[in-house]
Amino acid sequence: MIELGLRTLLLADAGVAALVSDDGGERRGVYVDDVPQGAELDYVLVTTLDEHHNNVLAGGSGAGPGALFTADMDVDCLSTTAAAAKTLAAAVLAVLEDHTGAAGDVTVEAVIFEARRSDVEKPTSGEGWHLHRETLNLTVQYPPRLKEQTTWR
Repeated sequence: MIELGLRTLLLADAGVAALVSDDGGERRGVYVDDVPQGAELDYVLVTTLDEHHNNVLAGGSGAGPGALFTADMDVDCLSTTAAAAKTLAAAVLAVLEDHTGAAGDVTVEAVIFEARRSDVEKPTSGEGWHLHRETLNLTVQYPPRLKEQTTWR
């Protein structure tokens, strides 16, 4: 899964690791698809919105040489302050933007930054803290692994 590869890449970066929450020294602040109940801020949530394979002329439908998967992804950076959410997003973007090479067990061909948006969730009761979110929209391209290649044939 490309999400786990990006999580590995983010947690390996000292700048991102210093900004996310930890639990007794174990970095837990980068999650894939879902955030566990009670997770402490600040954290990053990596989600794939859409994933598809690109057909290539040489090699058939998505499995031949040069074939790539393309994943449209959101990377949400969340904190109790807008400034901290923006700082975390800047650190995440510094790691991911234009990345090529290893990301966990996946080899990334390209990470393309598409857009960024800010949002805030106000407390429903009128008391408590606001949840600030910086969302990075990315396109990630990577070749299929052997198991994925046989799936497409």
